Amino acid sequence: MTPVAAPVIDAHQDLLSRLLESGRRDLVPGEGHVDLARLEAGGVDCVFATLFCRDEPGPDSPLLRALKEVDLARGLVALHRSALALVRSPTELESARATGQRALALTVENGNCLAGSLEVLRVLAHLGVVAFQPVWNGRNDLGVGAITAEREGVDGGLTDLGRRVVAECGRLGVMVDVSHASRHSFHDALEAAQGPVLASHSNCRTVRDHPRNLDDAQIRELAQRGGVMGLNFYPPFLSAASEATVADLALHAYHAANLAGPRVLCLGTDYDGIERTPVDLGDVASLPRLFEELARRGFREDERAGIAGANLLGVWQSARPVV
Repeated sequence: MTPVAAPVIDAHQDLLSRLLESGRRDLVPGEGHVDLARLEAGGVDCVFATLFCRDEPGPDSPLLRALKEVDLARGLVALHRSALALVRSPTELESARATGQRALALTVENGNCLAGSLEVLRVLAHLGVVAFQPVWNGRNDLGVGAITAEREGVDGGLTDLGRRVVAECGRLGVMVDVSHASRHSFHDALEAAQGPVLASHSNCRTVRDHPRNLDDAQIRELAQRGGVMGLNFYPPFLSAASEATVADLALHAYHAANLAGPRVLCLGTDYDGIERTPVDLGDVASLPRLFEELARRGFREDERAGIAGANLLGVWQSARPVV
């Protein structure tokens, strides 16, 4: 029952990080939540595959880790050439769909990979990055994440460098991703952004009071900017109960749609980046269950198609580099 008129796009998956850390270099059936067969079963046309860098020091610098993930994405496309394409734009996505290929689009999760350099941001854009998230859970030289702001009780925002990076994203035609941002960082990013903004994997704080979720004012502000928020499948962001279901996810969709209109919604599953899922959404192949639940709750076919990908596609189409 997944809508097919528009491409189905997931705004946030961590498959590259999962493969990098496991040593796998393919998308054949195996571990995790995502592989080519399950993408097909779930009807997913395009994955925003994030270049994820942790806040904590690791064996590689954040920049080296991000570059290894770029290399991994390119290797996946070379290995699965007939089934998978790396895309940089909605036009390239349509070309991939026309040939029956699933698509990967690269995004950045955590601006610490820039090592404080706008030049690195420009190179990443040249390599195909379509969206950039300044902060993760902690604090870096661009700003403060929501988890740290909540823990410390100090809602710090973006630094001067963070504001310059956000502005440069607009010049490069790169979408700014405000998931993980503290409230102050969120508002700073929207103020500094010269192009489209999204929250790739965030839910509603009114439904589940968690610092990673967006409050009603943030959701309205995002909608007023023409942005979208991707429904996140991580159970602690959905419900205070020990387990979550597709019904909990639909409650978040219903709240956001009533608050700001259904065009503010898209998908941001966080598959391969979460250690557990809703009990009835165990991997990407189960995605049609969400659209069945949304239909049951009164979302029209065009609204479901918007959530599946059309809303995010519209934001992506508005991301144009300034020559």
